[in-house]
Amino acid sequence: MRSECSADVRSFSSGPSTARISQAAQILAATERTVFLQARNELHSLHALRTSIEVRAEAIAADARLRWPDESDFCVLALAFARRETARADAAYLLVSLAAPQVRARFALRPTRRAAMEEDALRRGYVCDARGYRFEVLS
Repeated sequence: MRSECSADVRSFSSGPSTARISQAAQILAATERTVFLQARNELHSLHALRTSIEVRAEAIAADARLRWPDESDFCVLALAFARRETARADAAYLLVSLAAPQVRARFALRPTRRAAMEEDALRRGYVCDARGYRFEVLS
């Protein structure tokens, strides 16, 4: 009787469903990694953009020569854009890196829902992990 039970366990653990689960896990991990890298790169790019805009705005405030008419107005608009997008990119980064596993998977696998998930995190002001710890979204 004991050999039948162990044979059933062995056949279950090496069956095609295990291979499908393993393949699905690999696809999920690769997708999460890709989305993570995209979010990280976007966040870094926005920080660099924001820094360069702030440097130029400070120079203009210190009576630097304008490169074109209304450059100071453009800096204000560009800085507002960079701040808004940085907050959104920060929410995306937190969702893909620190959120609960189910939320990370949903974020990675459903690109059409990402914007809504980012807005939800921005509205709440934080992203929760699996244990309920909150990570503040910088805005």
